[in-house]
Amino acid sequence: MKLKILYLAITMLSLLLIVGCSNDNGSDNTLVNESYESVREVVWDFIVEQG
Repeated sequence: MKLKILYLAITMLSLLLIVGCSNDNGSDNTLVNESYESVREVVWDFIVEQG
């Protein structure tokens, strides 16, 4: 009986770890998009000034 509870506990902790780590990927994409927008604005301002 204790062995079944141990297996269940290990499985649940593993699933929580996997789900917790998978949510971090979205924050990286946001930073990339913000930096892309920033560079795009700078380039557009340069083109308008040189225009």
